[in-house]
Amino acid sequence: MVDLRDMSERVKDKVAVVTGASRGIGFAVAKVFTLNGMRVYMASRNREQLERAALEIRETSSLRGYPVAVQADVSVEADVKRLFSRVSQEEGRLDVLVNNAGTGVFKPFLETTLQDLHKVFKVNVEGVFLCCKEAFNLMKDRGGGCIVNVGSIVSLKGYPNQSVYTASKHALLGLTKVLAEEGKRYNIRVMAICPGGVRTDLARELMAIRPDLKPETLMDPEDVANTILYMIAFSDKASIDNIVIRRRESSPYF
Repeated sequence: MVDLRDMSERVKDKVAVVTGASRGIGFAVAKVFTLNGMRVYMASRNREQLERAALEIRETSSLRGYPVAVQADVSVEADVKRLFSRVSQEEGRLDVLVNNAGTGVFKPFLETTLQDLHKVFKVNVEGVFLCCKEAFNLMKDRGGGCIVNVGSIVSLKGYPNQSVYTASKHALLGLTKVLAEEGKRYNIRVMAICPGGVRTDLARELMAIRPDLKPETLMDPEDVANTILYMIAFSDKASIDNIVIRRRESSPYF
């Protein structure tokens, strides 16, 4: 078990890739990692927003030049290969990957199209698949590493008007379970965190169809980021399979 007072020492100088890092949970993760001495590569498809986000963190960072901003669309294989190739060339290794990039379509099932499904799965499932594959190749010959896939409360349950989003997050959790098994031989820990009700742009979309979601009850992205930091700083002899972190007002132990 990691002593919280030693957390920074346990993660210091680790090399991390965080996807979907220009805002929301991804931005919070990149900031928490950097402030704890990690060498972070922030990835997002929105170059301008990403550069602003990275600059904001650099202004409070003691690590010169970090975090590094790399424009990349995780649903495009060439972009993913370029991202991880750069990390390999500049750092020689990868210790941590946080797959946070995601998108959603929220409408009744009968109004949902096959194109909607393809759009969501392209990012939420194929993007994670591509990033995990590159991460495995970098980690397996260098003593292992840690991957955290950001799922959702809908990885475990269903809500109306979220058919393709829920299906994608169930798929992400299924992929995580398989990679956790296959990663053991390489000393790669693959874990998931399933947050519900976080103050992000996606939550703002959801509030239009979920009247029970009140802005004042939402968790902050930092709540999730700090939990992820704990997950990767956890004992090398143990692995956390899945953490559910939810709004206090939501139903427990569903």
